[in-house]
Amino acid sequence: MRVLILALASCSLALVLASAAPSADRGWTVTDLGVGPGSTASAVNDGGQVVGNTSTRGGFVWDHGTARYLGPGTVANAINDRGDVVGSYYNGSTTHPVVWHDGAMSELPLLAGGSFGWALAINNSGDIVGQADVSPGFAHAVLWRAGQAIDLGTLCITRFICYSGAHAINERGVVVGQSITEAGSTHAFIWKDGAMTDLDTVDSDSRAFAINNRGDIVGSNSPTGLCQCAVLWHNGTIDTLALDSVAYAVNNRGQVAGVTLVGGIGGTWTGFVWDNGVTTYLPSSPGGGTQVTAINNRGQVAGSTGSAGEPGHAVIYTRD
Repeated sequence: MRVLILALASCSLALVLASAAPSADRGWTVTDLGVGPGSTASAVNDGGQVVGNTSTRGGFVWDHGTARYLGPGTVANAINDRGDVVGSYYNGSTTHPVVWHDGAMSELPLLAGGSFGWALAINNSGDIVGQADVSPGFAHAVLWRAGQAIDLGTLCITRFICYSGAHAINERGVVVGQSITEAGSTHAFIWKDGAMTDLDTVDSDSRAFAINNRGDIVGSNSPTGLCQCAVLWHNGTIDTLALDSVAYAVNNRGQVAGVTLVGGIGGTWTGFVWDNGVTTYLPSSPGGGTQVTAINNRGQVAGSTGSAGEPGHAVIYTRD
């Protein structure tokens, strides 16, 4: 127990030291998307179109001041620069992966033997990634390409409980996500040229959430098993960006967006942007926190914010 207490104290001290330097930068315009409380923005494309979800009307597409709702049971997770949207639809009994093209929703094929799935990302070529089950209770990372569902596999072979999920795909068709390993840990992976490779070399309980066209990958790991760190994989190395944090997005300029716990245990989750070694906190509602989910190549950040004790509102941050 003494070891655990000392480790927690060390982690908290490191967090205080790490979070003392950055400060909230008020040089941002925060646009409330007007889709109501209990909403969040999931993604933003380079044209400034935003997709996200509401508490009562399902997914939405926001286009420069006008919101279009996708209907009850829908979830909108990503949008490419052509305006194609991917997510899922609950039909009353199961959840299916779907894509919206020119406003029309189409179901994506499931993996053989499966009954559910969801789509999480789409590139400008129309390649889609997400997760789908291969048998009851076992889901795999999946790539939808040219109308076909491709099972990307897992990092474990003989383990009975084994699953994986894909979170992002870049314009070169490289996929990142996480998988259970043979030892039972969760590790970030990269999939390219038909093969899945483990990104975690120290068994740190890691996840990869985004990849840009340069091959930079962001996510999180827990090297001590106690502190979650926002990390960047770049040119074969892994860099820690912040303690008690998660990096959710990276654009082609190398700017990273995520959330960090400010104030230690019991503190507030606050959005941040990391740019070439400089971390900036995003402004939030009084007494409340910020959830960040995406950043486009113009540096616009999508997410949500809300005052203390109140549901969050979907917002987009734009540099002044």
